[in-house]
Amino acid sequence: KCAVNILNSKFENNTATHRGGGLFCYTTDGTALVHSCNFKNNSATNYGGAVLASGKCNLTMHNTVATGNASKLGLLKEQL
Repeated sequence: KCAVNILNSKFENNTATHRGGGLFCYTTDGTALVHSCNFKNNSATNYGGAVLASGKCNLTMHNTVATGNASKLGLLKEQL
Protein backbone atom coordinates (compact mmCIF):
# COMPACT_ATOMS: atom_id res chain seq x y z
CA LYS A 1 0.00 0.00 0.00
CA CYS A 2 1.36 3.42 -0.88
CA ALA A 3 0.65 6.79 0.69
CA VAL A 4 1.59 10.13 -0.84
CA ASN A 5 1.29 13.54 0.83
CA ILE A 6 1.67 16.66 -1.31
CA LEU A 7 1.77 19.89 0.70
CA ASN A 8 2.12 23.57 -0.23
CA SER A 9 2.93 22.90 -3.89
CA LYS A 10 2.26 24.59 -7.22
CA PHE A 11 1.38 22.72 -10.42
CA GLU A 12 1.50 25.28 -13.23
CA ASN A 13 1.57 25.13 -17.04
CA ASN A 14 1.88 21.34 -17.29
CA THR A 15 0.46 19.26 -20.14
CA ALA A 16 -0.43 15.60 -20.59
CA THR A 17 -1.15 13.91 -23.89
CA HIS A 18 -3.99 11.85 -22.41
CA ARG A 19 -4.88 12.43 -18.74
CA GLY A 20 -3.88 14.18 -15.53
CA GLY A 21 -2.34 17.45 -16.73
CA GLY A 22 -1.26 18.64 -13.27
CA LEU A 23 -1.37 15.38 -11.31
CA PHE A 24 -2.18 11.80 -12.26
CA CYS A 25 -2.67 9.35 -9.39
CA TYR A 26 -3.08 5.66 -10.19
CA THR A 27 -2.69 2.84 -7.68
CA THR A 28 -4.20 -0.53 -6.94
CA ASP A 29 -4.17 0.20 -3.19
CA GLY A 30 -3.18 3.59 -1.85
CA THR A 31 -3.98 7.10 -0.74
CA ALA A 32 -2.99 10.58 -1.87
CA LEU A 33 -3.44 13.74 0.19
CA VAL A 34 -3.19 17.11 -1.57
CA HIS A 35 -3.16 20.00 0.91
CA SER A 36 -2.71 23.74 0.31
CA CYS A 37 -1.80 23.34 -3.35
CA ASN A 38 -2.48 25.39 -6.47
CA PHE A 39 -3.29 23.86 -9.87
CA LYS A 40 -3.07 26.59 -12.52
CA ASN A 41 -3.14 26.47 -16.34
CA ASN A 42 -2.60 22.72 -16.65
CA SER A 43 -4.13 20.72 -19.50
CA ALA A 44 -4.80 17.18 -20.61
CA THR A 45 -6.07 15.99 -23.98
CA ASN A 46 -8.84 13.84 -22.49
CA TYR A 47 -9.34 13.52 -18.72
CA GLY A 48 -8.49 15.65 -15.71
CA GLY A 49 -6.88 18.92 -16.78
CA ALA A 50 -5.90 19.61 -13.17
CA VAL A 51 -6.06 16.19 -11.45
CA LEU A 52 -7.00 12.62 -12.33
CA ALA A 53 -7.33 9.89 -9.70
CA SER A 54 -7.73 6.42 -11.19
CA GLY A 55 -7.73 2.78 -10.15
CA LYS A 56 -8.13 2.54 -6.39
CA CYS A 57 -6.44 5.82 -5.53
CA ASN A 58 -8.19 7.32 -2.51
CA LEU A 59 -7.61 11.03 -3.21
CA THR A 60 -8.31 13.71 -0.59
CA MET A 61 -7.88 17.41 -1.32
CA HIS A 62 -7.98 20.21 1.27
CA ASN A 63 -7.50 23.97 0.91
CA THR A 64 -6.52 23.52 -2.75
CA VAL A 65 -7.33 25.80 -5.68
CA ALA A 66 -7.70 24.88 -9.36
CA THR A 67 -7.91 27.74 -11.93
CA GLY A 68 -7.44 27.94 -15.68
CA ASN A 69 -7.09 24.19 -16.21
CA ALA A 70 -8.53 22.48 -19.30
CA SER A 71 -9.41 19.08 -20.75
CA LYS A 72 -12.12 17.64 -22.97
CA LEU A 73 -13.76 15.56 -20.24
CA GLY A 74 -13.28 17.35 -16.89
CA LEU A 75 -10.85 19.39 -14.83
CA LEU A 76 -10.90 17.20 -11.74
CA LYS A 77 -11.88 13.58 -12.30
CA GLU A 78 -12.03 10.38 -10.36
CA GLN A 79 -12.25 7.35 -12.59
CA LEU A 80 -12.81 3.87 -11.22
